[in-house]
Amino acid sequence: MEKITFDDFIINFKVLLLEDELIKEDTFFKKLKSWDSLFVLELIMMIDEKYNIKIPPEIINGSNTVSELYNKVINHNNE
Repeated sequence: MEKITFDDFIINFKVLLLEDELIKEDTFFKKLKSWDSLFVLELIMMIDEKYNIKIPPEIINGSNTVSELYNKVINHNNE
């Protein structure tokens, strides 16, 4: 399992995007051009594969910014 750093999380997040979009801590990821239900599934799979953390879709759907999602993934890992 890789150590979960925010910079690494953003890099892996960007790999999933179809467009070359600017991603920062305060990016509202649900407003991205690439955002759709398939992206949610790809994000869940990426988090599982890269960090060995299984998260439910509710964590993604309940987050708004990339930093909020990152913090929820980290906290979910500690539960």
